[in-house]
Amino acid sequence: MAHDRLLRLPEVERLTGLRRSAIYEQMRRGIFPRSVKAGR
Repeated sequence: MAHDRLLRLPEVERLTGLRRSAIYEQMRRGIFPRSVKAGR
């Protein structure tokens, strides 16, 4: 079973080697999971 957890954008950048703009572009194309708002 996978252990899901939320990652902050800087951590995603470090883990993937992608820059912020590339991550957002891949989200837009449906390649990368969309971001989730945490909190209220």
